[in-house]
Amino acid sequence: AVSTQTALAGLQGSFAVDPGGMRIAKIEAIGPAAGMHVQWRAVGLGAKFTMFAERGAPIPGASGDSIGAAVPILRITLERVARRLPPVIHVSANGLLGSDADGNAVHECRIETLVMVAARICSERGCDFNADGANDVRDLVLMARCIFATTTDSAGHVYGQMCADSTSVPDCNGDGVRSIADAVCCGIRILRGPDCPECPPDTTAPRPAPGVRVVLGAPSYTETGVDVTVAIEGSDDLGGAVVRLDYPADRYEANMLATDSYGWLRLSDVAQGTATLALIRAIDPRQVYVREFEPVPMKLRLTLKPGKTHGGVVKLAGLEISDPDGAKLLPNAQSAVSALDGPAVLALSGARPNPAARVARFGLTLDRPSTVSVAIYDLGGRLVSTLHRGLLGVGTHDFTWNGASDDGSAAPGGVYFYRATADGATASRKLVLLGK
Repeated sequence: AVSTQTALAGLQGSFAVDPGGMRIAKIEAIGPAAGMHVQWRAVGLGAKFTMFAERGAPIPGASGDSIGAAVPILRITLERVARRLPPVIHVSANGLLGSDADGNAVHECRIETLVMVAARICSERGCDFNADGANDVRDLVLMARCIFATTTDSAGHVYGQMCADSTSVPDCNGDGVRSIADAVCCGIRILRGPDCPECPPDTTAPRPAPGVRVVLGAPSYTETGVDVTVAIEGSDDLGGAVVRLDYPADRYEANMLATDSYGWLRLSDVAQGTATLALIRAIDPRQVYVREFEPVPMKLRLTLKPGKTHGGVVKLAGLEISDPDGAKLLPNAQSAVSALDGPAVLALSGARPNPAARVARFGLTLDRPSTVSVAIYDLGGRLVSTLHRGLLGVGTHDFTWNGASDDGSAAPGGVYFYRATADGATASRKLVLLGK
C-alpha cells in the first residue's frame, strides 16, 4: 500500500526479504492499480518491479498538503524455500520512484529509518516444537518433557524440563491454556500426516537403534472380529515412537485399545486402512527406578463389517522413534505381519477307550499350522494335565493321557474333559476315567 500526495501513473522500486527462508514468487496489481501493467524479476530472494498505466493516474493522491491513508496497490506472494523458518521475516520496500500522468518524478518521502518495512511475516511453529521444519515424534517427546513436572537429582540438577515456560508449547487446541491436551492435539495432527507435504525430506542425521522393533501378536479371534497385540521391544532408551499399521479396511472396522502403562502417554488414530499409534514417555528415563518400565502392548481391535469374512493381513507400514532428548533414532529395517486367516478349524476324535481304566488316546485334526494347547481338565474347569503346548502342522496328531496329573500323581476316577485350543478356536470332549 502507498500514501501519496500526487496521483501516480507509474511506480518502480524493489522489495527485499530478510533474513530469508522465503522468496517472492508473484507480484500483481490490486485495488485502484488493477489493470496497470506490472513487470518484475526476482533478485535473490527479493524482486525489482515496474508498474505503469496506459492512460491517466489510477493511484489516487491525497487532497491538500497532507498524505492520506495508504491505498493497496500490489499483492506480493511469497513461497517457502527453507525447511526451518526464522521467527520473523521482513519484506522491505526500497528505491521507490513514482511518476505522475505527465511523466514528472514523484520521489519517495525521506523517513529517518534504516528500512521501510512493507510487511512482517511471523512464522507459526505450531506443532513443530523443535523448529526443524518437520512435525514428527521428536516434537511430541520434547513437548511432553516441557509440560510434565521437573525432576531434580541429589546434586540439584533439574531434568525433564526442556523449556523456560509453558508459553513455548503451542496452543494446538485453541483453549488459551498450554497443557498436555495440546500435546495430545499435536499428536493427533502428527498421526494424521505432515502439515507440510511439499517440504523437503528431513535430513537430520539419526542415531542407530538396532534393538528397537515392533512385534505383532498372533490373531485372537472373537465373536465379532479379531484382536492383534502391538508391542515395541527394546525400548529402554526410547523417548517416543509412532507406529503405522496397514489393515484390510474393506473387511474390518478398526479401533486401538489402550491399557494403562506407567510413565507413557498413548495416542492413536485410525483412517483409510491405516491405524497409527504414538507412545510418548512422560517421565524422565534417567531416573533409575523408572528405567525398567517398558510400554505395555496395545491392541488393534478389528470388527468384521456386515457380510464380510476374515482375510488379509495386518502389517507394519512405518516406524518413527526418538530418544528421550528428542534426537532421531534409526531402527533396523524390519517387517511385521499378522495374517488374518480366521480361527483354525480343529476336530477332536472320541477317546479310546472311554471309559478308560488308566490310559486314553485321542486324535486332533488341524486345517492349518497352528500354535496349539492340549490339556485335561476336571469337572470344575481346573487344569489337571498339559499334554502339549506349541506349534503343530496340518493333519491329525495323536495324544495319550496316562491318567496322571502335572505333578505326577494319579488322578482320581471321575469325569474329565480333554480340550484343544488353536489360534482362537476351541474344541473339547468328555472322558471318563475309572477309579482303581
